[in-house]
Amino acid sequence: MTYKNGLIIGLITGFVAWLIIKGYLTFMPAPYAVAQMIRLIAVWLFVAAILLLIGSGFKRGSVVNPSVDGFIYGFIGSFELLYILNEFAAGRLPLPI
Repeated sequence: MTYKNGLIIGLITGFVAWLIIKGYLTFMPAPYAVAQMIRLIAVWLFVAAILLLIGSGFKRGSVVNPSVDGFIYGFIGSFELLYILNEFAAGRLPLPI
């Protein structure tokens, strides 16, 4: 796999995870436990993305391999971007002036 394929899979996975967290997509009898697990994974992937960012700066290339790096960046990008847009649309995130 390439960086592009990993990024696309990460974007899709992040979008589905966001849908589960917001309650738009439920398929289990205990959606709260699944949402908590996704939140935990998202936090660890966020930490991994920060470490990958620092590591790729020093290494000047992929830290793990291109597809894993792309997946982590794609997941965090879509998951966090959707969260920020949702908070902004709901009025809980004011405009920085």
